[in-house]
Amino acid sequence: MKKRMFSFLLACSLLLTGCSIQFNTENLRRQLASYFDLSELEDSDLQTPTYIGIVVKTLSDEYFPLIKAGAEHKADELGVSVAVVSSDQEDEYAQQAEIIDILAAQQVDVLAFALPASEALNKSLSAAHAAGIPLIAMDTRSSFPYCAAYIGSDNYAAGVQLGQLAAERVGAGGTSVILKGQYGDEAHSERTAGITQALLQKGVRILEIDSCNSSYELAYQTAAQVLQRHPSVDIFCCTTDEMAMGALDAIEVSGAATEVIGFDGILEAAELVANGRMLYTIAQDAYHIGELTVETACRLVDEKPVVPEIICETDIITADNAQAYIQSVRSTLYPEENN
Repeated sequence: MKKRMFSFLLACSLLLTGCSIQFNTENLRRQLASYFDLSELEDSDLQTPTYIGIVVKTLSDEYFPLIKAGAEHKADELGVSVAVVSSDQEDEYAQQAEIIDILAAQQVDVLAFALPASEALNKSLSAAHAAGIPLIAMDTRSSFPYCAAYIGSDNYAAGVQLGQLAAERVGAGGTSVILKGQYGDEAHSERTAGITQALLQKGVRILEIDSCNSSYELAYQTAAQVLQRHPSVDIFCCTTDEMAMGALDAIEVSGAATEVIGFDGILEAAELVANGRMLYTIAQDAYHIGELTVETACRLVDEKPVVPEIICETDIITADNAQAYIQSVRSTLYPEENN
């Protein structure tokens, strides 16, 4: 079967020009319409064409691109096509809903998504479900009741893991601040709940829980303000690495001795762990999540039973294993470096 792989990165900066591109509804619609025009395909291709749409929160750091890489690798292996699309920002709910509408209009065989809950999103998911398109929630559990499967980490358990690491570091009576992603994002809610439980069980005081929308800039500003109120806070627990890096820079500017733990295992955070600036990051198996999503989607297309919940393991990235982890991620994302 002739295979055509396509991926639209709509939320990025143009690396060559440094210019920013914005979400463009008509451009996306035109690209997808062209792609799904089966008139160009050979007769043999018409036997089992399979098109999988994947919508994620962002493609601007290494986490979701790892999901994309895993999805594309499995799609190539299975002889199907996959589109990985993101909005401009994680909280662009209207754009995310519109992307789902466009993919559904192009009659993808399966639609997978890693998105925060929103009224607009549920409306679009309802329309896709009504059109007979199977749905898969990935990375982030969905409140939408008609998903065929969830594929991703146990975010609550991973939050407990992060909280236990922090508690072991600061001890009973220590102080902490939690920086979490946007409200309504189930992954961040679960991580925050897990962190909170682990800290309180070990007698660690939680001074504040602040929402920073997974933003470096907002986390930097918030952490700077927190440090003015609580200059001797022992540790920041963050539900993404972007926020952890913002908090870390604010701490270093202030001169405080506060430590930081992040979540996701992106390369920049792992490098900070390797050089001793960040304490830990919790890495998800993003590449495998992408592979499993495409594999599950193909089972749905073939009307085979699927596992309704597939939980992928998380790893603690420490100073001892960070370098090996970095090398593994770079070889996956940038295979040309190995040549």
